Amino acid sequence: VALFVFHTGLKRLEMSFGMVEVVVLLVTVTVTVTVSVLFQQGVLSETVGIPKGYSVHASEADHYHAGVVYDSKGDMKSALRSFRAALRFAPASKLAFAFSNLGVCLMRVNDLEAARRVLQKAVELDPSKEVAMNNLHEVQALLESQEELKGAKGNVGDMKLNGVDEYADDTTSKPTPSVSHSDSPSRSSQFSYKKLPINLSSISPSRVHLLSEEEKADERIPLASQVPIFADHPAKSIKLHDRASFLRFLNTKFRSTYFETFPVLLHTDNAYSNVVSRSDIFKGEPCKYLGNKNVKPHRNVKYLKGSFMPADFSGLQTPKDMKKALASGYTLQFYAVQFWLPKVASLCRSLSENALKLPVNVNLYITPPNTPKSIGPHSDFQCSLMIQLRGQKRWKLWKREEIALPVRNYQIRGRDEEDELKESDLGDPYMDVVLNPGDILYVPRGCLHATSTPKDSKESSMHLTVGMESMWDYGISHTWESVLGSGAHHHHNYVVEGLYTALKDMKRKDIRVRKSVSPSLLQGKPSSSDHTQFKQLLHDLVDEISDETLENISKVMHANVNNYHLKLTKMHDLGDE
Repeated sequence: VALFVFHTGLKRLEMSFGMVEVVVLLVTVTVTVTVSVLFQQGVLSETVGIPKGYSVHASEADHYHAGVVYDSKGDMKSALRSFRAALRFAPASKLAFAFSNLGVCLMRVNDLEAARRVLQKAVELDPSKEVAMNNLHEVQALLESQEELKGAKGNVGDMKLNGVDEYADDTTSKPTPSVSHSDSPSRSSQFSYKKLPINLSSISPSRVHLLSEEEKADERIPLASQVPIFADHPAKSIKLHDRASFLRFLNTKFRSTYFETFPVLLHTDNAYSNVVSRSDIFKGEPCKYLGNKNVKPHRNVKYLKGSFMPADFSGLQTPKDMKKALASGYTLQFYAVQFWLPKVASLCRSLSENALKLPVNVNLYITPPNTPKSIGPHSDFQCSLMIQLRGQKRWKLWKREEIALPVRNYQIRGRDEEDELKESDLGDPYMDVVLNPGDILYVPRGCLHATSTPKDSKESSMHLTVGMESMWDYGISHTWESVLGSGAHHHHNYVVEGLYTALKDMKRKDIRVRKSVSPSLLQGKPSSSDHTQFKQLLHDLVDEISDETLENISKVMHANVNNYHLKLTKMHDLGDE
């Protein structure tokens, strides 16, 4: 049958084009098929940029380019190995880039949980990396959709990945085929994203991010030139005694007077002096440089000098290495020590459950004495309690209303190299204090602060930064913006569903919503009366929304925090040594 069809087709082609044209056509088809087969079998891999003898164990190889080529051939197993190799051998300055690309590859193979962890690290290393941030949003929305669809009809695995960015092109690497950085349709066909089949029943409205990252780094909020005066500020320092009095303060006056508004210095009698010691840090296993705090082994360290840009180190850092870096003037930063120090896990659980009611993350800093600039002026997303354990540390704080309570990157100042703030430009600080062992300084989120160690200090400073995670990347953030559905790291559709339910009830009893709209609205030119009618209907619709909407959101937030508490409990009970 095949020969008969081929012979018939050949005769018709010869009648239409002539014998010469038919021969040329057959040769072209044969060569195309042969090249395609050789390409799929890897015989022609060297012609598309993978050198002969390429190995993921070679530190000097261009693993990024190899990963992109393997991806274009559909060999995702090899692509993953190459992108993991690129991460393993990446210098500190390229780690965010390497994490971001590995995250894209993990998204392509639908390992969403691993992709989330990797992309979180990319964003953590470089908050201005918009590609990684957008992909992180997409992964978190997909994971949320999978949870919503568990037990429901439809194939969760068929969900479409919307707007996933291509691999970020490292301009310092060897020349590679063109790769698009945007979500526009004009991507390179060779490296276009492999779309999954769409199951419309499984598409969640929460994955439509109309408000996603409307800001860019160059749109940062400028600081006012005039230094504000706070004449009616509360007491700037308070004397407390033991841990119990500190917890009582957090449950009473702190919430009503200081939380998210004013800094305050608390003097205690070493309420938390026994939580962690230097020997806890400089013993046992080495720390991975720039390690992922969410992935075992949790021990990690980063070396800083004057800014948040990590020094150019890599690999495992032994206690000897860390002490050498400290002697060379570097501040040692340890992320999420609650995941590898059980006593700190107990501290987190106690503060979160008994006082703050917010999830808590703890970083630890060790700064050498006589350091005139540990970290320059900057602001953070989280409120923090700075618990001084050893030595002394000087803190200068500037309170600026225009950047208070940040929820997006453009509201954060002073963390990036291109956004360095000078103390001389900020004027007199709201507070200028030196912390001694036992002191606890509260810094509201968005409050600019700079640190140093005094000239006459004799030993290194060691303190815990206890972050109160209002802006949280593990679930719905604890701000009203997130409750309404559009948080920085997590979107949900409970409010939209609540409005639809209210509208369903409203259309039965309110004839206004059943009327036709005006001709001006149909012509794309809504009148003032149209605007008035629209706002009034929305206002009335919100009044009809069920209390169940907020209760559902509250339950999800509580479950997220409770899961985090369970993880801390496990760390406290079992340890991670």
